[in-house]
Amino acid sequence: MPEKISHKVYIYPETEKKIARESPSNTEDLPLPVVRYPDHYGTFIAFSELESSEYFFCECERNPILNYFKLEKIWTENEIVNPGSWNHHRFPEAITQRLKEPVLFGDVFKFKPSLCHRCNLKVPQMRYCHEMYGRRIKQYFGWYFKQDQMRLAVVFPDYLPGITPKDLARLCRRFVNFETGLEKGDEGYSRNYYSKEIQYFQNKKIVEKILADYTRNSLGIFL
Repeated sequence: MPEKISHKVYIYPETEKKIARESPSNTEDLPLPVVRYPDHYGTFIAFSELESSEYFFCECERNPILNYFKLEKIWTENEIVNPGSWNHHRFPEAITQRLKEPVLFGDVFKFKPSLCHRCNLKVPQMRYCHEMYGRRIKQYFGWYFKQDQMRLAVVFPDYLPGITPKDLARLCRRFVNFETGLEKGDEGYSRNYYSKEIQYFQNKKIVEKILADYTRNSLGIFL
């Protein structure tokens, strides 16, 4: 896991910003100033020069996006994204409109270095969630927490062997394809099953803390 980088400083806005719902665009102080946010509680952010310009993702999003497609099992080795049924709200609306049928990854996803808030030490000028659902760091950087989840390739209990760090993979491995009681209902309950379910939620909580700490450490200091 990365060490905390003490020289990074972000300054929160003086007044709380609007929550990004329904994939809004917003003009901000970034190399490509038009920020295209995903739908509410989404993950990936795109950037463009103008509203009508071609959009790009930050280079730091490349591996998280690839890992997401692999976790969703909609990625093929010849670099075709085959959407089918998938969680489209993770991307801005402009991208989801182009992912209604199989596409070549490079035709839709274009990248440039140092476009995003994190790379430019800027605080997003829209919020990921309401203050009721998270502290200030989550309110303003929730998308980057989600991106790091994909960077480490973990959606508990699913993970990507060879990409997910070994400590996280070990916590997930036993529970792949495990159904919790909520999914399973009363049928099939036993003492052993109940014990495993308790361990499932304990491991899930540990994984979520490791992922959150990873992002907090990578972001650095706030004022």
